[in-house]
Amino acid sequence: MLAILEGHLPGAFFTLLLADEATNDLVVRAARGARTDLAGPPRIPAGRGIAGWVLEHRESQIVDDVWADPRYVGDPAIRSELSVPLVSNGRAIGVIAVNHPAVGAFGVRDLTLLQTVGAQIAAAIDVAELHERLKRAVNTDALTGIHNYGYFYQRLEEEIARAERRNSPLAVAFFDIDGLKQVNDTHGHVAGNAVLRALGHAVEANVRTEDVPARYGGDEFAIVMPDTPRGEAEKVVQRLMDALDRSEVELEGGGRIPMPPRSWGVAAYPLDGRDARSLVENADTRAYARKRSRS
Repeated sequence: MLAILEGHLPGAFFTLLLADEATNDLVVRAARGARTDLAGPPRIPAGRGIAGWVLEHRESQIVDDVWADPRYVGDPAIRSELSVPLVSNGRAIGVIAVNHPAVGAFGVRDLTLLQTVGAQIAAAIDVAELHERLKRAVNTDALTGIHNYGYFYQRLEEEIARAERRNSPLAVAFFDIDGLKQVNDTHGHVAGNAVLRALGHAVEANVRTEDVPARYGGDEFAIVMPDTPRGEAEKVVQRLMDALDRSEVELEGGGRIPMPPRSWGVAAYPLDGRDARSLVENADTRAYARKRSRS
């Protein structure tokens, strides 16, 4: 859609900035036009610049001379700016900024055109975000916030195929919570859910970027560990278990309880299996053997 604007506003350059949900900073996502190598910042702090003001106030701005506007931050070669907020379902999600090296380059007709295109862009972004949220929901365990059983097996099969093609190592870790029933019996199922949530958050925070942690089901968890031989995988999981041993679970009604003990095992491709089911079963068997050795 930015290409449409190029034909109507020759000599101008266009920037699409979207709001960072965590900070409300504006981040440059696309640029088109006569120049895209301007010295403007790739991220504008919340409320800063003309674009930041437009996002905050949800009000379009035509600035004939940015040199006379104290809000402006960006390339000194710019002289005029036209900024329009992107609003979808009552939520400001970004800004389209149009800049020009000439003073007074934009008029009311340009503003009307930009607002029309901006509404279409905002709607398209909103639909794309909805699809992404639905996709995440399908692949995510609702209680723990990490991946679910279906996504785990999908990724494991993909990584097995990749490991076979590249002749690279692959490991699968499997572990369960030994004392979850006792927590439920003593403190109630709300406390048991708090344990599962805390464990899910801890797993996600302590595994590596390339790993795929998932809630396998009930009190069982698993991790796909690409490009990882068994020995290295066991060290990673041991560090995770040590961190969990030192952690506590905060209960909703107040108070804290220790993280219950866990049993874990690791299986490696291709030594322990060449398909997803075999690898999981081998890792589970080792977890069970570890549990029995402690009892």
